[in-house]
Amino acid sequence: MIRIPRLFVLAKDLMNITGKSLRSCQRILSKIRKAIGKKKHQVITPDEFCDYFQLRGRDRDRFIGGFE
Repeated sequence: MIRIPRLFVLAKDLMNITGKSLRSCQRILSKIRKAIGKKKHQVITPDEFCDYFQLRGRDRDRFIGGFE
């Protein structure tokens, strides 16, 4: 079966990566939405998340790879 890569980042994903609580991760996503001008109902993509936290090179590849 072919795995389709994830198109957006969830708070649960951030919990697994950062070890922070669900509510803290929800706040992080909310801050990202506000910073890039998205509305409350719009989702954050892995690329937007990496750009916000300035993840580059191997770090970025490792991070995005975790969503597949």
